[in-house]
Amino acid sequence: MTVPKRRRFEGLGPWLGIGAAVGAVVAASLVSPLPGNPDQLSLFGLPFGRMCSFEAMTGLPCATCGSTRAWVWAMRGEIGLALRYNAAGVGLLAAVVGNGLVQIWRLLGGRLPRRAWIGAVVGGIAWGVVWLGGWAARLAGGYPFP
Repeated sequence: MTVPKRRRFEGLGPWLGIGAAVGAVVAASLVSPLPGNPDQLSLFGLPFGRMCSFEAMTGLPCATCGSTRAWVWAMRGEIGLALRYNAAGVGLLAAVVGNGLVQIWRLLGGRLPRRAWIGAVVGGIAWGVVWLGGWAARLAGGYPFP
């Protein structure tokens, strides 16, 4: 009788989820808006991220335009402003952080309900609708930022 080999990355999933959540929170906390110009972000006082490559090539805003600013403002508790920059970006930040918390729960021995995947699927579909709907509104000129 042969013993099956362990997979190389078995058990790495929860740690990746936790790492992504911690990375998102730390990154969004380190980046800050420039004083007097909330549209311009800076890292340690150095401006960055002003021009979107997709917008530079096509003249149209991309579907993720405003997501970084949405994360930064959400981490500062300005949820209304964050939603105006990109509502799907706020939802993505919530999903990443929520997944990290679920992975911590699982590592501590907690179990998820058998049908927890239904909530994840519904949440994913709702996020996709908000993401594409926000992009359509931005392309139609009805979205205030960026």
